[in-house]
Amino acid sequence: MAKRVALLGFLAAISGAPAAHACSIVIDHEPTYAERRAKAKQIIADASLILDGEVVAAGEDGGVPARIRVQEVLKGSAESFVYVHGDSGACDLSFNRVGERVRLFLFGDPSHYRTSVDDENARHLDRLLKSDRRKAAWPIPFSRAARP
Repeated sequence: MAKRVALLGFLAAISGAPAAHACSIVIDHEPTYAERRAKAKQIIADASLILDGEVVAAGEDGGVPARIRVQEVLKGSAESFVYVHGDSGACDLSFNRVGERVRLFLFGDPSHYRTSVDDENARHLDRLLKSDRRKAAWPIPFSRAARP
């Protein structure tokens, strides 16, 4: 009986706690090599656009999209810049650091690209794309005069 009361007290305490605004991922097992590779294949197949780019204008969570200058397109086609919506509270990437260089797997259409791919599977994604993001040739960063 005492255990039930303690359990009920614990459940009441956590149910009254404010909701967290961070992403939580529960892993019930460590994925195998084959599982990671299969997931990477699926991500690449589902992506509308895959590119390397640089954040040139930060976005706001759930609001204004980030402006990303396209360096190299690995799948699909893109203009010189794309606009990506991020939401750090929903496990999506948040593009709030100007100058950050990223490899993006974008889903949706150009009017509302979104992404939620983390770097945990980066090695498998890069192998399938035959492009190592650590060795990608990035241009010299913009000078103040050249920034859009």
